[in-house]
Amino acid sequence: MPESSSFSAPSLSPPDYLLSTRSHVKILMHCLKYPYATVTGILLTPSSTMTTSPTGSSSTGGSSVNTSVEDNNGSSCPVVTTSSTSSSVISKSGTEGGVKFVDVVPLFHLGHGLTPMLEVALLQLSAYCRDRNLMIGGLYHASRYFHDSGPDVFAFRTVDKIWEENNSAILLSVNNFRLASAVLDDEDRGDHSFHVFNYVDGKWKQQRSAVLRLEDPSKSAAAINELILSQGLQEQLKDFDNHLDDVSNDWRNQAVNEEIAKFVASTSATGVEETQ
Repeated sequence: MPESSSFSAPSLSPPDYLLSTRSHVKILMHCLKYPYATVTGILLTPSSTMTTSPTGSSSTGGSSVNTSVEDNNGSSCPVVTTSSTSSSVISKSGTEGGVKFVDVVPLFHLGHGLTPMLEVALLQLSAYCRDRNLMIGGLYHASRYFHDSGPDVFAFRTVDKIWEENNSAILLSVNNFRLASAVLDDEDRGDHSFHVFNYVDGKWKQQRSAVLRLEDPSKSAAAINELILSQGLQEQLKDFDNHLDDVSNDWRNQAVNEEIAKFVASTSATGVEETQ
């Protein structure tokens, strides 16, 4: 289970964003497993009981319609469709106090421009998030082109779909020029390898005033050094493309999550011992 959100920050426009160690490491794993490809994935945040309309008004009400589809085993998987003011797994939540991304789900390295694949992925993600009190908070994107690391048209179309249900959603773009600083144990620049895009005046615009911080830069740097550079754990990461090729590939990446959690716990324990 992802760690709970306890991030508190002053109200800003745009709000502050906090990237958990798990989220940061998994994004870099996805990029480094497929350095030749454009990769995309979903940002997850804790769900909220409050919802925000596109005009900024909030509500605790709203209606939702539960439908179901059959999974590959023939069992019924719940899917939630909502009205514009309902609280759901992909809901419109307020951003007061900042937004923490507690986990990510890697989507594609091959089919990020294919609408049917995206619909299948979001369908499964909706049930996954609902059962874990999570919501889809945005999209991360890393371009295959080193000298042009901005989001492409497919990234914008994908995050448009997310924004329709969550108007606090963001697009997090990996800056390929600065990615090396996040990989080469430079903990002070790990958060500089991302650009935040918000939906403003009908367009997705990079927000240079947006504050994106890493939950624990030193732990992120240590995890990257050990799990990625030393162990090559990124080869075990599975995205939805892998899952669609072979359904035994776990897009939830529970094994990878456990390895990251164990490493973070071990570094925390070591730090406690050193201070005693």
